[in-house]
Amino acid sequence: MATLNIKALSAGISLFALFMVGTISAKANTHEGGKKENEVKAKTEKVVLAPQWYEFTDNLNDGDASNPLNYTLTPNAGQNPPSCPTGEDQVCAVHAQPDQDNPDIPDLSSGSIVETRMKAE
Repeated sequence: MATLNIKALSAGISLFALFMVGTISAKANTHEGGKKENEVKAKTEKVVLAPQWYEFTDNLNDGDASNPLNYTLTPNAGQNPPSCPTGEDQVCAVHAQPDQDNPDIPDLSSGSIVETRMKAE
C-alpha cells in the first residue's frame, strides 16, 4: 500500500511539474508574440520628414505644377525658399514634406504642402 501511495505521489508531482512547464512555456510564447507584433507595427509607421523648399522648374516642359518631377530641391538642402518675382500667375515654389521614396522631390499630396509661393509669368 505504501508503494502505491509513493507511485501516486510521484505521478502527481510529475503531472504538476509538466503543468508548470507548459504554463511557463505558454506565457513566454505570448510575451514574444506581443513583442513581434510591436516590432512589425513600428516598422510600418511612416517617418514624417521636415518640410523643405522645392522650386517649380518645369523639368518635363509640360507646365504641370501638380507633378513632383517638375520641382527641384532648393540650395542649402531645401532650407531656403527661392526668390520669386511678385505675381500670382504660376507656382514658383512649394514648402512641402519630401517624398518618402525620393526626398529630392516634394510630396504634393493633401496635407503635405505647408506653403505655396506664386510668381508672375
